[in-house]
Amino acid sequence: MPPAETHSGLAIDYYADMNKAHPLVRRLCSIRWHAVRLYRLADRLYSHEHYSLAVIVFTINKLLTGVEIHPGAKFGDGFIIAHSGGIVVHPGVVAGRDCCLLHQVTIGIRSTNDNRSPTIGDRVTIYAGAKILGPITIGND
Repeated sequence: MPPAETHSGLAIDYYADMNKAHPLVRRLCSIRWHAVRLYRLADRLYSHEHYSLAVIVFTINKLLTGVEIHPGAKFGDGFIIAHSGGIVVHPGVVAGRDCCLLHQVTIGIRSTNDNRSPTIGDRVTIYAGAKILGPITIGND
């Protein structure tokens, strides 16, 4: 893959440089990997009724990664974030296995008077800019 050209004429290929790094370095430098791990930690604390600690981890996740996934939301195994900016997920959202979120995704309730959240099936990718609000069900695949 040829390097990308910037407007100043400098050749930059960020992704090629990242792929040359050791796999452990790539993982540790991945914001999206940290976002999922911090969500999983907050979710575990929340499910064991350690609500204050869950809120602290949620806040750290939001500050470090820009991802706001409430610990009350449930994502199945294989959950990944493909691009991490601006993701917001309300408590009560339930998603199946192998769900993938891209940037600028909002999943939640329609208004404070309507407390019903979306349900998302297995192997669903939610693309950039998607807004899923209210009691909607998205099926598998």
